[in-house]
Amino acid sequence: MDSLQSIALITNSTVKVYEDGLLKKTLEYGKAGVYNALFNPKQTSTYRITVDNTEFGHLEATAKIPDQPTLVSAVPTTELTPGSSPRYYKYKLVIRDSGLHRDYYYVRAFLIQKGYAPGTTAGNVTAYNIYSDDRVVLNDDYSLKGVLFDDGAFNGYDYELIVYSPYKVSFANPLWFELSSISKEYYNYLSSVITQNNAGDNPFAEPVIIKSNVLNGTGVFGARNSVYLKASTN
Repeated sequence: MDSLQSIALITNSTVKVYEDGLLKKTLEYGKAGVYNALFNPKQTSTYRITVDNTEFGHLEATAKIPDQPTLVSAVPTTELTPGSSPRYYKYKLVIRDSGLHRDYYYVRAFLIQKGYAPGTTAGNVTAYNIYSDDRVVLNDDYSLKGVLFDDGAFNGYDYELIVYSPYKVSFANPLWFELSSISKEYYNYLSSVITQNNAGDNPFAEPVIIKSNVLNGTGVFGARNSVYLKASTN
């Protein structure tokens, strides 16, 4: 609620990351309000981040790295769904669910120029808008550029998900699909962002509270485990 247009950076906090209850790293302040540490998170491990500051006190949040998901295939399809007109480009994704626990998924697509790898943020990697009419998904038309869902309808089974887009894929920029398993906290945050975005300027929409999992603060500490698959041209 401050009238200032700039955000004051906090440079004097003690930020620690714990792995399965043991101190893993104390982060160092870099620049632009960002604290850094180099290490590779481990799959299925639980991480807790703590922040201590003389002015704002103690904050903490916890997230678990999910299992790696399985994207079996991604192929073009001519199947029509209620919202995908014949001129749209459609793909059928097959997702294999482990059935071991509740899983939360986030699917995105990227146009990646040849010579560049998926998972990078290079200028030659471009987000490709996708949508779905499937009853299990939440669509986002704004910032997230993907579809979000959980395995409540197919726990332990393979699931065929059809996505579509109005944009054509050129031979020079192959289409890659990213399937991410995400932590429950991250899912709750993203789903609330989608609900808020889709409400738009509707004056009759209920206020949307963005989900937070930060103790004594506001924000999200989440985790994801992603795999990539190049769409088949068959």
